[in-house]
Amino acid sequence: MSEEPAKPIPAPPAHVTEPEQLAAGEERWANCPLNDCKRNTELLYEDFYLRGMRSDRLLCSKCAVRVEVGYMAREEVRKADDKFFQAGTLDDMIVLGLMFFASIVGNALAIFVPSFYIELFLGGAIGAGAATLTRTITEGRVSRQTHYWGTAGIVAGALFALLFGRWAMVSIVICTGSMIAASWGIFLRRI
Repeated sequence: MSEEPAKPIPAPPAHVTEPEQLAAGEERWANCPLNDCKRNTELLYEDFYLRGMRSDRLLCSKCAVRVEVGYMAREEVRKADDKFFQAGTLDDMIVLGLMFFASIVGNALAIFVPSFYIELFLGGAIGAGAATLTRTITEGRVSRQTHYWGTAGIVAGALFALLFGRWAMVSIVICTGSMIAASWGIFLRRI
């Protein structure tokens, strides 16, 4: 198996003439595992001299992420967050199914009790309760997409409710929106 030849470093923009910026561009080209700064010569040679806390590599403004104690590279932050995202496909399917069922129940109640405030608070209470129950059933495991699965279940339940209550579309939309708003943050919590 033959190794590919290394790509040559692109020429700096015309306005970059300082030796520090040129050296920073060469270091970013050699050490950055991401391709943002390698695709954009403005980022590669920018006047930005932060180093990652863990990797000690020179970061571009696209790679730098502000954390509580300094700056880390995006891939380091993602790797540190991986310990929180332990859910599998089965957990996401449980989220989808339970939020679908909760959405049907909430929207059915919204159809039969058409009042703005009741729909708003009912949807919020059902959304938060169902999300908390789902987190309990999945033993607190979440994935990076759990909040999207929960929202998909709520929207699918709302579409199902629209089949039987087209005249109450505003009620269903209000209830669905408050369910999504209440459950979104619960699914985003890592622990």
